[in-house]
Amino acid sequence: SFDDKRQAGSSAFVIAPSHDKGVELLEGANFVTGLSVEQSAYRSELAGVLGVLTCVEALVKFYNIVDGSITIALDGDSALNQSNSEWPLSIDQPSFDYIQVIRTIIK
Repeated sequence: SFDDKRQAGSSAFVIAPSHDKGVELLEGANFVTGLSVEQSAYRSELAGVLGVLTCVEALVKFYNIVDGSITIALDGDSALNQSNSEWPLSIDQPSFDYIQVIRTIIK
């Protein structure tokens, strides 16, 4: 989310099994880095994606998971499309830093 008064963003996420295996959930939240002029709901959604990917990466390493998949659902299509595409990035596009890291992780 983006707080217009404070010009700051945050995100929260839940990682849950796709099959009903009880109530085991992993919940997380983070603050969005960057200058106030860089803050937006779009950047906050990208920060949430980074939070999910970072947690999943840690779980994969800790439990030595060798196969599987995840599905990330977002409110906005723009953050999803930019994260999951192969279009060339431009250093001057909004949230270039987050998109570059996300694309590197999911390759």
